[in-house]
Amino acid sequence: MKIRKRAYGNSNMVGANIERFRKERHLKQKDFIAQIQAEGIDINPSSYSKL
Repeated sequence: MKIRKRAYGNSNMVGANIERFRKERHLKQKDFIAQIQAEGIDINPSSYSKL
């Protein structure tokens, strides 16, 4: 996983909230994606990284 080089700023609230949610629950990105897919949302690691 690449480490974020720049802060989110104020235009990407979705990405910041998803990252905060995931880290609060101590989930890795792949585990989070698997849970989202189990709920029926079609997302892959590439799409997740674009958030």
